[in-house]
Amino acid sequence: MIRKLTITVICVALMFSLAACAGGQAAAPFGTEHPWGAATYAYERCEYSVKVFERVKIDGKWTDGDLLTTEESYFCQTLNASGAGKNAVAVVDSELAMEWADNKAAGENAGKSDRLSGTVTFSTVAMAPITSEKSAEYDTRNSADGKAYNNSYRLWADYDKLTSRIEFPKKTDATKDYPKEKDISMKPGAKFDNEQLFYLLRTYKNLIPGSSVSFNINSVVENYVRNSGSPVPVTGAAYDLAIPYRPVGGSFFKDYAPFLKEEKEQKEENDDGKPGDYKVSGDSYSVRSMAVILRLSVAEPGPAHILYMTAPDVKLKSGEDGAFTAKLIVGYEYTVYDLSKGATGDELFRYEYTLRDYSTKRGA
Repeated sequence: MIRKLTITVICVALMFSLAACAGGQAAAPFGTEHPWGAATYAYERCEYSVKVFERVKIDGKWTDGDLLTTEESYFCQTLNASGAGKNAVAVVDSELAMEWADNKAAGENAGKSDRLSGTVTFSTVAMAPITSEKSAEYDTRNSADGKAYNNSYRLWADYDKLTSRIEFPKKTDATKDYPKEKDISMKPGAKFDNEQLFYLLRTYKNLIPGSSVSFNINSVVENYVRNSGSPVPVTGAAYDLAIPYRPVGGSFFKDYAPFLKEEKEQKEENDDGKPGDYKVSGDSYSVRSMAVILRLSVAEPGPAHILYMTAPDVKLKSGEDGAFTAKLIVGYEYTVYDLSKGATGDELFRYEYTLRDYSTKRGA
């Protein structure tokens, strides 16, 4: 049952598996002006399509098999910032909708619908989390022995008080080994909330190709499963892409591309022979990006988590009000492994996020 809870609840999406805990001043080199906007900036919305592929082994190499989700699957994050000075905070609302394809490859997920949502409030000075609430609403599944189970949960975390709690409101006989509700241990120290992940990485001013940053994330769900209050150490290392352009989906990008650093027709190469900021192929856009590889710990197989972030010198700016952004996450992928036989288990699924809609607004 531990494995089933891990695969179904934790690994359905990294953004919600790394639930956060405990605040505290973060000793990290954050930029004074956040890359998601200017000082008066107050709003950003990022929406991603989500695809999940089964992983199959062909001629000794792992590759994508059947697509396991429908076009209705998406991940969306909305950031609202307010306040000034030491009172500056941001509220991030996240929503993940998983619509599973009704095919054999999807297994017990076939035809199911799942919803995950969360809200986290954090300081935009220290990036320290303040409070967090999350919920997961899963369709009921049947295990291999025919028993129904439902791992839907709700959790709360107060980082100042170091308290957190998880509830399973739809607990069934198949999950009888787990209490319906439980307080989760949290240890003091500086750590971050999972739903800050995109914003946290963008805010490290020294996260550029050839550099790396390290930080701690504590997970209420994983602490519950593993009976541990210890944070998860994470290292993010940035690299130039071998192919420097990363595609972005949707028509939103046409509103930003004309207002890039060079406000003129973009060339695939600048006069010095270096790649341009973006390129166009028909109605499709690709933007110059770097890869940030996240290593969760030496005990986990990987590298499984890769974020594709616009290169640090690429500045996107909307024409409507001039709000700009930098280090925008345009893509994200990670692989889920079968850990039942240890840290070198077979590959099970690959998640792929692609930015398909984006908008910004200045504050008052």
